[in-house]
Amino acid sequence: VSYLGETPRNGRVVPLAQCDAPTVPGAVLLAVLSDGAFNVDLAGYVPFFFSPDMDGWAPLLPGSVVPVLPPQPSLSGVAVRRVEVRVERRQNPSQHLVAVPGEGSSYDAVAAATPRAAVSSVTDGYFGIGIYCPKHPHNVGTLWRSAHQMGASFLYTVGTRNPWASSADTIKAWRSVPAWRYSAWGDFLAAAPFQAKLVAVEFGPVGGVALAEFEHPERAIYLLGAEDHGLPDHIVRACHCCVHIESEREESFNVAVAGSIVMYDRLIKRSRGHSRAKEDPPPGVAA
Repeated sequence: VSYLGETPRNGRVVPLAQCDAPTVPGAVLLAVLSDGAFNVDLAGYVPFFFSPDMDGWAPLLPGSVVPVLPPQPSLSGVAVRRVEVRVERRQNPSQHLVAVPGEGSSYDAVAAATPRAAVSSVTDGYFGIGIYCPKHPHNVGTLWRSAHQMGASFLYTVGTRNPWASSADTIKAWRSVPAWRYSAWGDFLAAAPFQAKLVAVEFGPVGGVALAEFEHPERAIYLLGAEDHGLPDHIVRACHCCVHIESEREESFNVAVAGSIVMYDRLIKRSRGHSRAKEDPPPGVAA
């Protein structure tokens, strides 16, 4: 068992009863997590198990059928069969708790059944992030990975400059964060979500609001410029607002780093309740 962000070697290992079955019931693993060996507070953590079919982590529920992975050498050199489980800290514990069969503890079945990217202390609104005419495909992949970590709803690019031939998306963020490619600015505008605010992101004090003072819209579409040319003036003017990232030096940020900073700022402010900007009502709806 390992905590999110840690390598398996930093986790803990506990032996289960020997059996030749190809799977283990989820209820058994939940009981192991909550007993004295681990003593995990399942009201404060969401458990997941590794699924070879998904090539990723799936919510661990009492009714889950958890596959036993092929034998691998242990630290003692003996090949052992295993299941892999990890737990993720719950930032906004729910009241929908159900008892673990046969145990006195409980855990949140609703949150456990929710994709990891959606587990957040802020449940309203959404945001997407993208790059205008990105130059390097690995920056798209890095931003994609950060978007997954920060809870973005989607990723996008505008322009045909970058075919996404390769990327740095080592965690396969595409499994939980969809991405779109638009060949032209007009195509992107035609497909932009209803009543979402377009936020241009610039580097240095070139206009707009400093990120430290910025109130993130409830529904925001962040747009970053290309690594070498930034955002054209006409596109900045077409956005609802512009935010700039302050720094001690004049050089610009890497585009993926800049996007990660903006997403982290949103995550922190909205999780603390500091950014709930008043939104204009949809057309025809009274305020």
